Amino acid sequence: MDRIRVAIVGCGKIAATHLQALQAIEEAEVVAVADVDRAAAERLAASAACPDYDDPQEMLERESPEIVCVCTPPADHPEVSIACLRNGAHVLCEKPFSIDTSSATRMVDAAERAGRFLTMASKFRFVEDVRKARELMEAGAVGKIVLCEIAFCGRADMRNRWQSDAHRSGGGVLIDNGSHAVDIIRYLLGPISRVQAQHCRKIQGLPVEDTSMIFVETVDGVWGRIDLSWSLEKDHDAYITLHGSEGMMIVGWKSSRYRRYGDERWIAFGGGYDKLGAFTEQHRNFIDCVRGRAAAVINAEDSLESVRVIEVAYWSSRSNKWLEVEECLTR
Repeated sequence: MDRIRVAIVGCGKIAATHLQALQAIEEAEVVAVADVDRAAAERLAASAACPDYDDPQEMLERESPEIVCVCTPPADHPEVSIACLRNGAHVLCEKPFSIDTSSATRMVDAAERAGRFLTMASKFRFVEDVRKARELMEAGAVGKIVLCEIAFCGRADMRNRWQSDAHRSGGGVLIDNGSHAVDIIRYLLGPISRVQAQHCRKIQGLPVEDTSMIFVETVDGVWGRIDLSWSLEKDHDAYITLHGSEGMMIVGWKSSRYRRYGDERWIAFGGGYDKLGAFTEQHRNFIDCVRGRAAAVINAEDSLESVRVIEVAYWSSRSNKWLEVEECLTR
């Protein structure tokens, strides 16, 4: 088999999951890893049985990877991704795609000039339960969708992590977990037309928000509510709840199901959240795109749009009002 050469830039916790996923794909060969923290690069390289570098540019020049998985903090995504694209590599970039629309646009423009694939790593598009929920919803299983609720709330001490350093992360929980939530809504229900965000009382004393709420409305008039927190927990299994005109659907960490109004019986589907499986399918789709065998499940424009919506959400939190996404970005 003609194996495709893959490199990883940024060797933190999420990079280890990407490595596991790539190692499950026979067609993929991880040829190098790089991180400015050489010790982190060495640790991941030991698991990958490949060379390690502390200079990503040197790695690109010496190893010539066909695909690079970018796992650095978000503020570094534009510089690293554009360097990879200019070197001829296709880029799968971790979320958040970038910290603002202008830098994300530069990334997309660089990919177009290079003629290479670029997209955000959006694992939930590849969770089988989420895919099945989309199919069932489009088939009318619960009627016309009125409201979508998403909750990513779990206690985590963020006081000494780069995610709480706005210069590296772009913000707090809103950009970190909100990027996933916004992309889920766009995947299930289409483009988002307007948004309002609010930050709640801080629990951890961070310089960034640790609990936020985002309200959205899609172009088709579906409303969404997104609850995000590093400090609060929600004691239920569902992370996506779809309320339709004829019933409701729940996508959960352990199981998923739907029920039509008037029916006592819930109909189960899927097997719950499989993180490694989602990462693996994500990489398979990206490789298939690079080799011309499939269409992208998430493309560069989807990735750019996630940044746009999150940026407008931050503006909304400061102005304390609903904002139209398109109007804000064309001023």
